[in-house]
Amino acid sequence: MSAEQGVVSGTKREDHLGCSLAVLPSHPAAAYMRPTIPPMQERKLHRRFFMSKIRNSKTITTAAMLISVAVILGFFKIPITQVIEIRFGSLPLAVAGSLLGPVTGGIVGAISDVLGYIVKPTGPFFPGFTFNSIISGVIYGLTLRPDAEGNVSVKRIVVSKVICTVIVNMLLNTLWLSMLYGNAFKVLFFTRLPKELIMFPINTILLIAVMKPIKKLKVYIDGQGAAN
Repeated sequence: MSAEQGVVSGTKREDHLGCSLAVLPSHPAAAYMRPTIPPMQERKLHRRFFMSKIRNSKTITTAAMLISVAVILGFFKIPITQVIEIRFGSLPLAVAGSLLGPVTGGIVGAISDVLGYIVKPTGPFFPGFTFNSIISGVIYGLTLRPDAEGNVSVKRIVVSKVICTVIVNMLLNTLWLSMLYGNAFKVLFFTRLPKELIMFPINTILLIAVMKPIKKLKVYIDGQGAAN
């Protein structure tokens, strides 16, 4: 074995990720390869990490703001008849689901419902209605995803309201009311059906109006302006 074969010169080679691997001299204490990231790639990694931190802080800030708005709007209603009334508490849940995704939308729904009860309790606390808020936030997060330009189509809004009306309003709400007051589910279902049919177009129009400016909030949360 020649002396040249026992010496490893300080060369560099490229790994499959494009990072330079410095080959260190053959020494028992230094028999490893240390990856070195090119300056340009390192700056990109730092930039992505910084932007993810900004995006996370914006997500938390936006979620907290929507929780506050949901709690406040939950206290307001516009009565149309003794039975039918317009409520606004679900609108911030739709915005949260659309902007932040189904998981965060569900969290916003849960926290806003519990806080709303703490601030202004109306009767005994029933976890079923909190579950309704969670499911609503998840449904909105799955159905109200903005497109590439940050817009939410009217078709998606209508579909989301159909799903929420059927699953949350007609099925779950009726189930919880029948459990609370001991009434038959079938009787309550058909009693509540005309109300839901009347409120569906009203709630859909309200949601369309709220989702119009969603593009600006989407750009703010994604940090596209800062990234450019």
